[in-house]
Amino acid sequence: MTTRMKKRFNRNPKDKTIFFLVLFSSLSIIGMSIGFSALNTELSISGDAYVRVDEEIRITDLKMLEAINGAYETYNSKYSKDTNSMFVTLPNNNSTMTYQVTIVNKSSLNYKLKDILEESNTNSNISYEIIHISMNDRIESNSTITFQIKVTSRLDNQKTAIVLKYLFEIADNCQYNIGHEFAFDYTGEEQNFVVPCDGTYKLETWGAQGGNISNSCIGGYGAYARGSMKLETNEKLYVNVGGQGSTVLINPTIVRSLGGYNGGGYGLTDHAYNTSGGGGATHISKNSGILSSLSTENNNLSLLIASAGGGGAYSNNIGAVNGGCGGGIKGCNGISHPEYTRFGTATGATQISGGTTIMIGDSFIETSGFGKGADAPDNSGSGGGGGYYGGGAHVGGAGAGGSSYIGNSLLTTKEMYCYNCEESSEINTKTIRTTNASVDAISNYAKKGNGYAKITYLGK
Repeated sequence: MTTRMKKRFNRNPKDKTIFFLVLFSSLSIIGMSIGFSALNTELSISGDAYVRVDEEIRITDLKMLEAINGAYETYNSKYSKDTNSMFVTLPNNNSTMTYQVTIVNKSSLNYKLKDILEESNTNSNISYEIIHISMNDRIESNSTITFQIKVTSRLDNQKTAIVLKYLFEIADNCQYNIGHEFAFDYTGEEQNFVVPCDGTYKLETWGAQGGNISNSCIGGYGAYARGSMKLETNEKLYVNVGGQGSTVLINPTIVRSLGGYNGGGYGLTDHAYNTSGGGGATHISKNSGILSSLSTENNNLSLLIASAGGGGAYSNNIGAVNGGCGGGIKGCNGISHPEYTRFGTATGATQISGGTTIMIGDSFIETSGFGKGADAPDNSGSGGGGGYYGGGAHVGGAGAGGSSYIGNSLLTTKEMYCYNCEESSEINTKTIRTTNASVDAISNYAKKGNGYAKITYLGK
């Protein structure tokens, strides 16, 4: 006896009696067949036997609610588990007959109405309308729903037999509808996301902009990245949203312009320069911590997605330069101030290393690295943007952008967008150049201001 049948019998003692009567009868028949085999070796027993299980979804009632303008039933209406039949006579134009259908879901699962098939309508002059239910409507576990079918005639003296079949399928048993979004704005600290139910989720991240000096001297925009992956109920993800770099204007003392939260490098100013910090990265991970705290040895397992921040802007009384954008496969280079081109260019980060910072004397220092934009050297300059790898800083110029990350093998349907950046068609570094940027978090747009993250439930 199966476990399911045992549960059924344990609930109803009467079923035990029925079962053992059937069992006794079956043993008697078997005994008779063995004895009879000496006379006749062929014994055929035909027929169907079954035990009905109540834990199912089914139609439980079909009744006439209203008859208008002379309408009446030609025969009594009928219903089965998933079919209802209506036999109507509509003697006048606009005669109508309205039925109510009841469906009960006694199962432990949620269902939805997948389709209603018309198996018969013998008169094209008679139409029907299904009211108060639509395709994909949910029928929750242990619930009852009712809806109506209104049958109408377009001519006099019409009859029909309408047979409808209902198709149900197991619904997504998540408490959230498909397309539900979980948003993460900038807070300056780590935020948690606990997966509410098994399914596929879209992960989206926007890195932060580097610091602005003025409306015409701006930090590099943050990058955008997206990808989808399967997650399990109660799995915990950690979200760190990057902050925009700060700005320090001309100051009589040496002052740092702080980089944005989650990896933006700081700028450094003295009495003659305006500098700014790099924008922070935005990332989602299975491990807690800012991006630079995740080990490069295990980031392919823990780091799911990251969007780079842009480099900080720079100016003095002679001119101004914008920060390099946060990139996809590669961050944008910082721009040298015309007065300091002899010091070279702060370079954008790649998928394997941080950008470079150039010092006086043309020596290179790798002050950026995994998850961290470069800080300005001990002269004036602006900081690099954070990212998978951080962008370089600059002496006498703007910071470079970091790189983004979609290389985790769990991610599918993935790509990165960045402002006027280098492109890539490879699956794990797919990068698309855009000229769109917004302070609002818009898919496929580079990001102004602070970063942002969003997780969207896509269903099973």
